[in-house]
Amino acid sequence: MDLLSVSMGGVDMSNSAASAVIIDSGTSLLALNQDLYQTIVQTYFSGSNCQQDSGITYCYCNSTTWPDLQFMLNGI
Repeated sequence: MDLLSVSMGGVDMSNSAASAVIIDSGTSLLALNQDLYQTIVQTYFSGSNCQQDSGITYCYCNSTTWPDLQFMLNGI
């Protein structure tokens, strides 16, 4: 499958989204291409109670206040 576009909080992030996608329903991990990951972290989580370790961002905050994250995929 291919990731066609990504929207976060109603903001189209498609310029950073082009990527192949693997869906594994047995994990809670969401792996993103580096450009998209950096865009999301810098736009929405900088200045919040987040820490980064080995390319993984951990946020200790109320997830109900996060913006909606929507993925448009082909092949589903």
